Amino acid sequence: MKKLDKVLLSIVVSLVVIGAVVGIFTRFSYKDNVSFSRISNDIDDYKIVVGDVDSDRAFYKSFYVENIKSLSDLELKSDYILKVRAEDDRKTLNNTLYTKVNVVKIYKGNDLKGKNYVYIYEPCFFDVYNKTFYSQWGYNFMHSNDEYIVFLRKIKAPQGYHYKNNEGISFLFTSVPYGKYKLKDIGEVIAVDEKKINQGLKYGDVKDLDIITSDSDIANRYESIKNEVLRKYK
Repeated sequence: MKKLDKVLLSIVVSLVVIGAVVGIFTRFSYKDNVSFSRISNDIDDYKIVVGDVDSDRAFYKSFYVENIKSLSDLELKSDYILKVRAEDDRKTLNNTLYTKVNVVKIYKGNDLKGKNYVYIYEPCFFDVYNKTFYSQWGYNFMHSNDEYIVFLRKIKAPQGYHYKNNEGISFLFTSVPYGKYKLKDIGEVIAVDEKKINQGLKYGDVKDLDIITSDSDIANRYESIKNEVLRKYK
């Protein structure tokens, strides 16, 4: 291959990679123009819809790590392990809640030292017009003022791309639903009857659950990892 061809190929590859990163941020940036504070006092009566990984596997694999089996898997695949406290400061974006969290303690990711807060894309959202809570892959959102151990990955930018605004401190969970664990007022981990979900459960029926799933294997694995997390991370 000629030198010029190699240079041109390198430029094309770089542009494609940069475009992919921009696309990721864009994917999570379309605003529904609905303030979370507007709906947060009325969510118990919202019906719930839970999406599963099998129905949207390509999208899931674009952002999260599959086949997490243990706490050691989570630790290995995560760029950051933090204790955080969720704030009321959050926005509803396209298919996500964009949530500001206070950094209470850093267990992994020393480049965040000195940062008082970061942002997390939570894979769920509220449709205020249809009064519906959409949970992607069983995720239940972080309740304000509660503390969580979270396992996060950064959205890596290629050389030449410069983070804008808070993009450099905005993260995805390493895995859903295994990316967060509540510390205070520990929630329940149970498999919800799929028929009840399909028949129209309300958010108030599941708000205290750590995850929303009808799969007992997922619930059991989550509880097993959670017990390890609570023993190891104080």
